[in-house]
Amino acid sequence: MCETRLPKLGNASVRTYADLRFRTTAEGGRHGATPSGQFSCQMEVAGQCFDCRVLGDSVSPGQAATRSMLMFLSPELVAPLLKVGTAFTLREGARAIADGRVVEIDGVTAAETR
Repeated sequence: MCETRLPKLGNASVRTYADLRFRTTAEGGRHGATPSGQFSCQMEVAGQCFDCRVLGDSVSPGQAATRSMLMFLSPELVAPLLKVGTAFTLREGARAIADGRVVEIDGVTAAETR
């Protein structure tokens, strides 16, 4: 489990994109597909959890989603922990539903960080 950070209102905006792999139901993941459009969950990174929204198409357990856009309710809290290549877990409560890796932040990609 991770420590949950309470959201604070802020005007910071971090355009973050990540590659995601949703865990199968047998791996403890979701029992059905995510909703299309916007999906609410928590991102666990560096032992802390942050409320986030995953934007994109519906994804079924066991499937991957490339370059999914992530939005945060408290971007000013999570931004210092993220960089291209950062690994994280998406959670619904205590259940880990997906694993991800940041591929782009504010237009900077892995190729540009080498």
